[in-house]
Amino acid sequence: MRRARLCPHPLETARGVENATVGGALVPMLALGVSGPPTTAIIMGALIMHGLHPGPQFLAEQPALVQSILFGVILAALVQYVVGALFLPVLARMATTQSSWPVRSACCS
Repeated sequence: MRRARLCPHPLETARGVENATVGGALVPMLALGVSGPPTTAIIMGALIMHGLHPGPQFLAEQPALVQSILFGVILAALVQYVVGALFLPVLARMATTQSSWPVRSACCS
């Protein structure tokens, strides 16, 4: 019987999955006009308030806006990766410290 291998960094994996849903939900919202999670419903409402209606025509009428939205999502993911990589040693040290549990619970939750 084969044993399941545990992920060496489960918190990073969970955070990555959480961030992957945002970009994946934006594509159907922009292309089809169908909102999934509440965040895309808010973005869709903001676009409608500005007179832009997400859907197939939106891609044809506003290609520069669609490209800038998707570029912004990619840029935000890259910045979040860099900031996470910079602060990972500090947060790991803070998580293993026994004496500072109020700081640890405030920063790591």
